[in-house]
Amino acid sequence: MGEKKNPSTTTDKSKHLSIAHNIFLTKEQRYLLQNPGTEVKVLGVSIPYFNPRKKVSEPAEEVFVEYLIKCLEGADARFIFHHNYYELQLLPSMTKNLLDIKDDGIGCLIFANHSGFKQDKEVIHCIHYVSIQDEEILKESLESNVLEGQTNPQSDGVSAINGK
Repeated sequence: MGEKKNPSTTTDKSKHLSIAHNIFLTKEQRYLLQNPGTEVKVLGVSIPYFNPRKKVSEPAEEVFVEYLIKCLEGADARFIFHHNYYELQLLPSMTKNLLDIKDDGIGCLIFANHSGFKQDKEVIHCIHYVSIQDEEILKESLESNVLEGQTNPQSDGVSAINGK
C-alpha cells in the first residue's frame, strides 16, 4: 500500500490571496434586497492581502470598490469579480439576515467564499471574507473615532475638536 501524506506536512506551493470586504447599506437598501430580482449598487472597501509562500504582504491597503448586490431566487450564491466591480449574488435566505432584529433578522450578513484561479501557470487560492452591515454602524464608529483621544470627557466635545 502507498504511504498517505499528512496534509499538514505537505509543502504547499500555491499562493494565497485573502480579501476582506466591508460593505455598509442603508436600512432601505437592506430591506430592498429582500425581494428576489432586486439589486443595489454601493461603494465599499476591500482589503486584500497576499500570502506568497506563507509570507504575508502587510500592511494591507484599503481599496474602495463598487459592489453590485443582487437577490436571486433559485440560483446558487456567487461572488464574481468583474473588471472594475464585484457582484454578489445572494439568496433570499441569506438576505433575510439583513433585516433588523425586530423583523426576524440580525442586521448584518457575514460569510466567506473560496475560489481559485491561475496566474502565470500558478494556482492562486482566494478567500473572500464578506461583511455587510447597516451604515449606522460605520457612522457610529467614525464619530467615536473622531471624538476618541481628542476630547476631554468633561467637555462638550465640539470645542475639543476645534482645538479650544
